[in-house]
Amino acid sequence: MFVLAFRELALDIWWPVSLFAVLAATGAATAWIFQRRRYLYDAAFVLNLAGSIAALELGIVSSFTVFVLINVVLLAAPVAAWLAIEQWSIRLRPPRRRIELPPMHRVATRIALVALGIVVGVGLARDAIGLSPPDVQPWLPPTALAAALVAACACLWDGTGRDAVARLYVLGLVAAGMLLDAFDLQPQRLLWTGNMVVAAYALATGYLWSRRHGLRQWADRLRVPHGPDEALAHLAWLVPCNLLLVAAVVVLTGLIEWTEHEVSLRVLAAQALLTQVVSVGLVARGDRRGVLQQVALTLGAAGAVAFGWSWLVPGESGTLLHVLVVVAAALAGVAMLYGLGLGKLLRETSDWLAPARRMT
Repeated sequence: MFVLAFRELALDIWWPVSLFAVLAATGAATAWIFQRRRYLYDAAFVLNLAGSIAALELGIVSSFTVFVLINVVLLAAPVAAWLAIEQWSIRLRPPRRRIELPPMHRVATRIALVALGIVVGVGLARDAIGLSPPDVQPWLPPTALAAALVAACACLWDGTGRDAVARLYVLGLVAAGMLLDAFDLQPQRLLWTGNMVVAAYALATGYLWSRRHGLRQWADRLRVPHGPDEALAHLAWLVPCNLLLVAAVVVLTGLIEWTEHEVSLRVLAAQALLTQVVSVGLVARGDRRGVLQQVALTLGAAGAVAFGWSWLVPGESGTLLHVLVVVAAALAGVAMLYGLGLGKLLRETSDWLAPARRMT
């Protein structure tokens, strides 16, 4: 039937497309009956093929970016159905020793996230070098993002998957990049706005990390399965990932302080760096708690230096002597604050909030 449908493409488009859609539904039903994952792979391939042909025939595909986004929607939309077949049929069969394909819902979600990330990365790169954006229908990127979000959320009910939360984290980064790309900013404004977005995302994820016990209670109410009961189980990757975001904020803030000529934007960039003190403080838990608290205090000093640099005009008053004076004054002020017990206050506040977080 697949070969016959391809033969009919030269004569009529819609008849083969309809046949491909029927084959996709048949593949899903066959996977349910015979409890084989390879039929889900066949169904996903045929479904994407049918949707791509239909989009080309309707004239929706105006660029390669549009083609990728359409396939992201086609790939992510049926993930919930693939997960249901996996959970209620395939996993109920007797175990076999031979090597098997990974579950289709995980593969589809990962491919969709990678494809979205590539599209967003290319879009941001075009903005950075001043190229015009590709011709994309305004409804398509949000639709692709929504389909990927539904797929990533559905994977939370995959009890054997360990990277479901990581997929949501990556999807959040992709959504932040898509929002930034939608503004079509000039390179200098792209640098400043990207710094604000990354700083806000690091702060938001740090807060959600600090509220993980409450979020787990909500997940239990929704009957989301989870693995070990340890608070850090399968989530230890989040702290280094957030530290990478914080490092990106430090670098971007430094570039802005040395290249941006508008004082208000330089001040806001310095304030974005200062907010990372809170971001790192929120994830300061576990065995590396003391190290992370020291990192937070160091970021406070770096933010004070950046705030002092904000008042120096690049290329005019931003001479080496002025820069060193500002650094010395900022570090002296921060040392005085820390000497008065600000660092101890931060640690005591963290200790006081820890029991409250465990109760939420």
